[in-house]
Amino acid sequence: MGRLEVGGSVVNDDGIRYELCERIGEGGFGETYLAYRLARNSGRRVRRVCVKVCHNIDDWHGEAFFGRLLHGNDRAVALHDSFVVAAGRGGRRRLHLLVFEYMPDGTVADLVEANGLGWSPSRVRTEVSALLKLLATMHNVGITHRDITPQNVFLRGGRLVLGDFGISRMTLDPRKAKVTAFTPDFVPDAVWVHHNWGPGDDVFQLGLLACTLLSGEIWTARDVKQLRTLTAPDDLKCWIWHATAAKAKKYVDALDAREALTTLAKVNMRDGAPRHWRAIGWSSPASSSDGPGTRPRSSSGAPADTCRLPSATRPRSLCEGTFATD
Repeated sequence: MGRLEVGGSVVNDDGIRYELCERIGEGGFGETYLAYRLARNSGRRVRRVCVKVCHNIDDWHGEAFFGRLLHGNDRAVALHDSFVVAAGRGGRRRLHLLVFEYMPDGTVADLVEANGLGWSPSRVRTEVSALLKLLATMHNVGITHRDITPQNVFLRGGRLVLGDFGISRMTLDPRKAKVTAFTPDFVPDAVWVHHNWGPGDDVFQLGLLACTLLSGEIWTARDVKQLRTLTAPDDLKCWIWHATAAKAKKYVDALDAREALTTLAKVNMRDGAPRHWRAIGWSSPASSSDGPGTRPRSSSGAPADTCRLPSATRPRSLCEGTFATD
């Protein structure tokens, strides 16, 4: 598929013109351009934007639909426009265009490449919680994002903003939530086996993102086994463990995960603090003989269920359908 001409312009169905200034990215998805929306009468530049040419019509439909659905949510990259233009000889070729807000601060992947410095745990909690709130809105109506990677999470004024809804899907029946496309490095093992994608798999990708933000290095699905080496408070490491755990112990959706993130942050996991742990024979993760952040052990010495709070101390919503039971 041919490219748009830098220095030229495209016009939507309402006569709004966008001047194309620079090609800033390209790949299997298509191309992106730095552009400006022009005033109708004077032709002066009134807004800097990003114009995306989609190679796949399904991606275009998905991003246009979900972009309008999430319009006004400041944790989603804003979609300003979507339209189709004719190109090539005789206008035989159709180009499917999307116009987004321009994100000059780049993505999490850009941030890691630029400095490799991790964020503080409190900042990670705040920002991941904000993305979970957005995802909870989506999950509540049957939408899964399916591509929450460092390349698709942007920064705006130091805050995380979710973008690229090209392979997002809406389905009210999890049994029919078949995977049509994904980024292999960020996919849970179960997806490879069952070829289904559920809300918990979005949370899995946010768990990986939390690891990336804390460490300043890109974490993929293969790195989950190295969670013990991650430098982070026990409550946050516990949350990540469940976010990236096997089906029986993972969070079922974003609302579930957000409630857990808030609740675990209020639990003092230092040695000797939670008396109810000692009463049932658990040791604090921070003081375990296996080292910080390792699995708590029961009085018999056998590993207890990792990071699981006793049911009497957990909100009902965190006890049912989220953590495994004995």
